[in-house]
Amino acid sequence: MSPSQGDEVLTVIKMKAQWPAWQPLNVRAAPSAEFSVDRTRHLMSFLTMLGPSPDWNVGLSSEDLCTRECGWVQKVVQDLIPWDAGTDSGVTYESPNKPTAPQEKIRPLTSLDHPQSPFYDPEGGAITPVARVVVERIARKGEQCNIVPDNVDDIVADIAQEEKEEDDTPETCIYSNWSPWSACSSSTCEKGKRMRQRMLKAQLDLSVPCPHTQDFEPCMGPGCSDEDASTCMMSEWITWSPCSMSCGAGVRSRERAM
Repeated sequence: MSPSQGDEVLTVIKMKAQWPAWQPLNVRAAPSAEFSVDRTRHLMSFLTMLGPSPDWNVGLSSEDLCTRECGWVQKVVQDLIPWDAGTDSGVTYESPNKPTAPQEKIRPLTSLDHPQSPFYDPEGGAITPVARVVVERIARKGEQCNIVPDNVDDIVADIAQEEKEEDDTPETCIYSNWSPWSACSSSTCEKGKRMRQRMLKAQLDLSVPCPHTQDFEPCMGPGCSDEDASTCMMSEWITWSPCSMSCGAGVRSRERAM
């Protein structure tokens, strides 16, 4: 990773090497660590050497912890096979250093690479996994992976600054301010409709639905005098329509009659 990519990484963890790699798992404690993800940085990668190997390693590349349903993966379990980095030509764990020139592309090891390899199988069977990684979600700061801002503290700051209207909006739904009302849809002294919008910025509890992002109300066209408009008697608002989206931010509307 280049220095210019540093801002794209949320958490970096450096662990002590598990050495030697062939030591049975039941005689050493498996390493563990905690890390965070957010809506823009939800890919996990890691790499560990198989010490004292020539250039063998195991790991995962760009494992996505964000689900198709806009949530977070609860648990990932992966058995890992060894890979060859292509920088050394040793064939055993303790082979003398022998740089590969030119370097080869990284590739998975196979059971037929070399008769002296610890993974060799004359019948060419699959290599037995040498490690297992378990990734499990242990806490949630209350976010959908495709909605929550990078810093939850920013949400709190926005709440204090934005106007809070007395409506049925749950506290777990964070919105921008309402836009100004649009012009009335009627261009004459007749009943019309105008609209305003707001943006859903965060949904802190997925079990609580967030209400509308659009609002409509009747209006009188620009040809009406104030006296004409004041004589309008409005009905109660009807029930909100269903949300237009089943996942993520959508819209719904309500109306009332004159």
